Amino acid sequence: MITAGLGYVDYLTGYEQTFLLFYLVPIGLATWFGNFWIGFAFSMFSIVAWVVSDVVAGVPTVGLWNIGMAIGSYAVFTSLLSKLRTLLNELDQRVRDRTAALKREMAERERLDQEIAEVADRERRRLGQNLHDGLGQHLTGTALAAQVLREKLADRSASEVADADKVVHYLEEGIDLTRNLARGFFSPELEADGLNVALYGLAANITERFRVPCTCSADDAVRVGDATT
Repeated sequence: MITAGLGYVDYLTGYEQTFLLFYLVPIGLATWFGNFWIGFAFSMFSIVAWVVSDVVAGVPTVGLWNIGMAIGSYAVFTSLLSKLRTLLNELDQRVRDRTAALKREMAERERLDQEIAEVADRERRRLGQNLHDGLGQHLTGTALAAQVLREKLADRSASEVADADKVVHYLEEGIDLTRNLARGFFSPELEADGLNVALYGLAANITERFRVPCTCSADDAVRVGDATT
């Protein structure tokens, strides 16, 4: 429609005024939104409209040289515009591909960060639980043994009672320190069965170390909901 309209205007203005430059508008649109061959087809249609309008306007003849130059010029213009459009499409596709790759990389990094955080949290809790259930119980048993030793020394009025008191005191400080360290890594109150596990472990430790039967009887449904309880 644009080419036909330009041909009609070309006819009205007469063959003295050339409209070859204005035909580039429909040719450019066809090439940009289509491809080279569509643009070239519009180029040929524009040349036909130009020749017909000049002949109808009264031009004696249109030289083949002029027609050839018009075809060559339109072909070069169409080719360059088509290559430019292809280049822009490729650049746009590369941007989309790199954006998608960046999003995948960011998602993978977030997944790895989450996985690292989960592993670190598990190791932290494991270390805290080992401190609480292992070293803490061991120190508690040792403190009980030291207390028994202190009472035996006291019964004999031995001079080492004061030293035994110091040992018991140091062990109690070690128990408090271990408990505080364990709480920083792992709080048994936060675990559903943390209290039960600690009590059963302590009873087993006392039985093994002091050859004194010690059992723990607790409701399996016991839950500690407050760290201060």
